[in-house]
Amino acid sequence: MKGLLASVVLFSVLLGCQPVPQAEHVSWADQVQKGITKRSTIRDPARVRSLIPYESISIERSPCFGKCPVYKMTLHRDGKALLVDDHLLPDEARRYSAEMDLKDYARLAQLFEDTRTASRKTEYMGQWTDDYFVTITATDSQGSWSISDYGQVAPPKVWALQQALFRQYATLPWAGGVK
Repeated sequence: MKGLLASVVLFSVLLGCQPVPQAEHVSWADQVQKGITKRSTIRDPARVRSLIPYESISIERSPCFGKCPVYKMTLHRDGKALLVDDHLLPDEARRYSAEMDLKDYARLAQLFEDTRTASRKTEYMGQWTDDYFVTITATDSQGSWSISDYGQVAPPKVWALQQALFRQYATLPWAGGVK
């Protein structure tokens, strides 16, 4: 009987001492996700832009042995996109500009954040020659963070970010072509 009474008392104490739920931390990426999924168009673009910590995200592709596009593309939080083709040859370089959709920039920022969090290293190198380098850099108020991939050997999250940036390069309505 004492054992049963002790068990009931212990059980009652345990039920009464449940931890108080803490307010859940909501990341900027979660807030942006909420802002872009409520409606098909973003009602308050200035607010969504203010939540995204990255002022710019850029991708730079180096030459390879063969036909590889060589460029540096920089996407800005305010929607401006800049492309410099053949950026390694200043006399040949051409500059282009475009406007990009806020939802696309927000998604890229989220992908970058996932990549930054998941990456154990900032440089991945295939063990062969004649391939190209891809360097992705994001700049925020604290500075910048970059990740490089030679030979497409980086983890899948880096590859996914590269593919999303390659898509922007291929589909943005570039204008200009000025030297």
